[in-house]
Amino acid sequence: MFGEINSSKKKFAVCLMGASLDTYNMGVSALAASLVKIIQDIRPDADISLLIGNRSSNPQELQIALNKKIPVKVINFRLSPKAKVKEHLLWIFLLACLYKIVPIKTIQKIIVHNNPFLNALHQADFIGDIRGGDSFSDIYGLKRLLIGSMPAIIVLNLNKKLVLLPQTYGPYNTSIGRCIARLIMKKASYIFSRDKEGLNIIKDIAGRNDANFCPDVAFMLNPIKSEQINIHPSFSHIKDIPLIGFNVNGLMYNGGYTRDNMFGLKLDYKNFAYNLALNLLKKTTAHILFIPHTYNPAVENDPDACRSVISSLPDLYKDRVHMVMQEYDQSEI
Repeated sequence: MFGEINSSKKKFAVCLMGASLDTYNMGVSALAASLVKIIQDIRPDADISLLIGNRSSNPQELQIALNKKIPVKVINFRLSPKAKVKEHLLWIFLLACLYKIVPIKTIQKIIVHNNPFLNALHQADFIGDIRGGDSFSDIYGLKRLLIGSMPAIIVLNLNKKLVLLPQTYGPYNTSIGRCIARLIMKKASYIFSRDKEGLNIIKDIAGRNDANFCPDVAFMLNPIKSEQINIHPSFSHIKDIPLIGFNVNGLMYNGGYTRDNMFGLKLDYKNFAYNLALNLLKKTTAHILFIPHTYNPAVENDPDACRSVISSLPDLYKDRVHMVMQEYDQSEI
């Protein structure tokens, strides 16, 4: 897929969509960091760009060691009415549609060369889309699926090969959602699912039997130990006493964006998180370390959800309950 490593002067151009290093969600940042690492391991000559919705096209930084960061190119698009026309996703989408329907090479060249986003895709040797790992679905709302699908459709309109990187597919609760998924899945050159259930969904939606199972790319993430680890209350890990890492998902804890069980969970997630923590404390000698990894100050706030569970636990166990108090990047957390 990445071709043979060669020593030609032209760098192997890679465009990655659907993951950013500059986000409040360290799960999404873990995907971006891992993809950059994987591609650099396979193709040391790769010139990697993140094609993402972002205010700025300034490079993002990837921490590869405690005191070492490398820049990663960003080619941004925007949705704001105040955005520059050439950066607006709708304008880019319309240009890609025009490219598709006007089969005149001269006009096509003008279209792609005058838009940074389209030009990057046009020049790319490899284009992969990962959708934040779990956003190729209408579970977060149809609007989010539509916006997230536009870059993939742009790629297809440019007649470029699209690789759907290891992610979750579905559920698709609307007919429009299924139609969008079918369009992209049918035309993608390669499809990878990070769970085996996804293979069945792909077969059902698009009739494809050639999708591949591949573990989540974040398994390739390099851990980096921070110089200072801010945990409260502090503790020294005692031999033979288990330490259990525990994450409370702020979005599910708050009932989704609508705060009314948006995802249709069949259990009460708040009670589940509390009872799980309580039973671990009751039935083991373990200490629990609450580890937030999504820092959105609004509904997707893991630290607040973790604190809520901790405050509800009996005082009897509080000396065995700890929490990571500081925000860390994907490799540190």
